[in-house]
Amino acid sequence: MRRKGAAVALVFCGVSPHPPLLVPEIGLEKVTQVLASQVGLEALSRAVVVHLPECVVLISPHGPVRFDALSLLAAERVEASFSGFEKSYSIPGDPALAERIRAEGQRAGFPVFPYKSFDSSKYYFSRGLDHASMVPLYYLEKAGLDCPMVFMSIAGWTHREHFEFGRALRRAIDEDGRRLVLIASGDLSHRLLPSAPYGYEPRGKDFDERVVDDLARVDARDILALDDALIESIGECGLRPISAMLGALHGNDATGQVLSYEGPFGVGYCVAALEVGPPGTTEADEGEGTMAQSPPVLPDAQAVLSLVREAVEAYVRTGAPPAPPNPIPAGMGARAGAFVCLKAGGSLRGCIGTTVPTQASLAEELVRNAVSACSRDPRFRPVRADELHGLCYSVDVLETPESIESLDQLDVQAFGVIVRSGARTGVLLPNLDGVDSVEMQVDIARQKAGIRAGEPLELLRFRVHRFQQGD
Repeated sequence: MRRKGAAVALVFCGVSPHPPLLVPEIGLEKVTQVLASQVGLEALSRAVVVHLPECVVLISPHGPVRFDALSLLAAERVEASFSGFEKSYSIPGDPALAERIRAEGQRAGFPVFPYKSFDSSKYYFSRGLDHASMVPLYYLEKAGLDCPMVFMSIAGWTHREHFEFGRALRRAIDEDGRRLVLIASGDLSHRLLPSAPYGYEPRGKDFDERVVDDLARVDARDILALDDALIESIGECGLRPISAMLGALHGNDATGQVLSYEGPFGVGYCVAALEVGPPGTTEADEGEGTMAQSPPVLPDAQAVLSLVREAVEAYVRTGAPPAPPNPIPAGMGARAGAFVCLKAGGSLRGCIGTTVPTQASLAEELVRNAVSACSRDPRFRPVRADELHGLCYSVDVLETPESIESLDQLDVQAFGVIVRSGARTGVLLPNLDGVDSVEMQVDIARQKAGIRAGEPLELLRFRVHRFQQGD
């Protein structure tokens, strides 16, 4: 581990798209339609070189992907070329760092499979690297990068598990001690347009906007809160590399800048730069401790319900999230997690929430979660304007979650429950219709998280202040 006061070994991170058409010799006339991404990648690559890295680690969503382990190229030298073109690369590898990454991943319960070479002729590349590695490499080489590189491919794990692996990757980086840059290669939704290569999903646009916004704010928690069903529906390939990168940033202050975003062919291309600051408190660090305190003064119920209703109606009618109220109403200035639920005709119409705060105030938390509840709950289509008059609202403001040792410390009427197993987390609110036993409450939360029966569980409980129409 890095010694207290020692220099930060991870000095810079970046997110790179990787369509082969970004290489002018391949894209030909199509390259004129992705000029923003070209300019963004050129700026990102110059920033990498300016940081004087002694090694670059690149995480790809393609290549030799295994379900049960990450794959890592541990060769002394990597030979690669674009098929049909004279341009080729001979890049020094870094087997020593690769072994550190393998060992730290294994120690944390994340298998890493080292390989010496990989050959494929797909995607205009051959002799060792996939297109998700070759495209950013093309721009890095043009910018003058001259240092060893380690190339990795993701596993079949969830993006939350990749975040946890990123923390193990960071330990390997700190142990190595050299100046290192980490690049996450990945495209966002592949279903942005009716003409998109993998079909059309209207929520793809919202997904991309959310991830781009999170990268600009380096908001790891919001990315980790993305629903698995939504992720599956919008067809992305970049979330797991991005999550691993954010895991590596865990424990450091960081600032993000989105250099470009576009989706002219129905696939979202984002270029982002993340400057790594000193050790501090990041969004991913804020757990169930002091940052998750409930408001010292409870807000007025009518003010809470009016705020979420106005946020939903503004978003549904305009497509743009409203600004938080100014001034912030009494009792809504402190930070707290909150759930916003919508019902129509007595049936659930959307429910999204956060167990710990992600915004600067409860008012902002409520506005953000209200917008998500009406538009991003993967169980429901987005709310239409003609439904607004029939919606009923319910808000739960959470107190600080606390760890518990057994089911005996739960009460389905008084406490909500959080269950965890590794990087998988499930949440269930208290006092829900039909949930009449602690065992049922925990079982539902476990199933929501994809945790199998018999797997070890960490349990937390929390109280809520519930505001609903009729209060």
